Amino acid sequence: LEFGANKPGEILELTNLFPPTSAAITQVAPVHLEGFGSLEGVLRGKMEIVRSPRLRRLLYNFDCLPLRNAALSMGGKAETLSIGSDGADCRIEAPRFEMRGNRPELTFRLRSRDGATARFSAGVWGTHLALPLAFAAAFGELKGIGLAECAEALRGFQPLDGRGRILSLDGGRRFLVDDAYNANPESMRASLATFVKLQVEGKMAILGEMREMGRETLRYHRELEPLLNGLQSVVLVGDAWRSAVPERPGLAFVRDWGEALEIAEGTSWTGLLVKGSNSLGLQNVVRGLVAERGGAAS
Repeated sequence: LEFGANKPGEILELTNLFPPTSAAITQVAPVHLEGFGSLEGVLRGKMEIVRSPRLRRLLYNFDCLPLRNAALSMGGKAETLSIGSDGADCRIEAPRFEMRGNRPELTFRLRSRDGATARFSAGVWGTHLALPLAFAAAFGELKGIGLAECAEALRGFQPLDGRGRILSLDGGRRFLVDDAYNANPESMRASLATFVKLQVEGKMAILGEMREMGRETLRYHRELEPLLNGLQSVVLVGDAWRSAVPERPGLAFVRDWGEALEIAEGTSWTGLLVKGSNSLGLQNVVRGLVAERGGAAS
């Protein structure tokens, strides 16, 4: 089960209804700040899950310092298992992402607490997705599935619509990164950084504003501006972008997904990233381009 929330008390309510024996907290980041108020509020909201009376183990992201400190202060309430980089119980080593033609490939090595290792490979978007794959494998080990078997099972994993799915268009001459389901400062930065690093000519991004960010909305948008400089053209959807980022050649500010789709249809690009808050409906841009150009998942 996924316990989601956009304000305090919602995870606790779910925890009371469905008290887990094992729980995972993958990240604490600036999301839904209108409801949680601050990063500390997000942390408190996420940690509501440890109030499950049946909890026996908590898996957490070692590289997120506030979350690590919160997990270490639980005082033996449950067994903890950390997943992350050097120092974690379950370590992600040598993550690497590349595009092979229009096909994504993430590879990394995972080292478990008992020293076992396995090489993982999956057709997912960016090195940042090594973390959720490592969480999946760690849970598998807890249920008695060997690390190598976990790696083989995840080899065939395909991203869901809007979650970093790669679509090949125009008979393989173009590709579209469908990351349109949602966006927050951390996920937007990770996806943009992956896209900017690609050795591809003609990169374009359609980026929707990040909503429910509270008082610091403009700052979070402004901090992403340097990443936009590595792209041929960028379409920014929503008023927050217009207020946060100054106009310059290569940037287009639009009101909605319909205007963004029009620009994408009339622009020459090889790779296109689509990402933004779900309420903006940017999935319609993906559907429109796939219908026009005959897309298929890579």
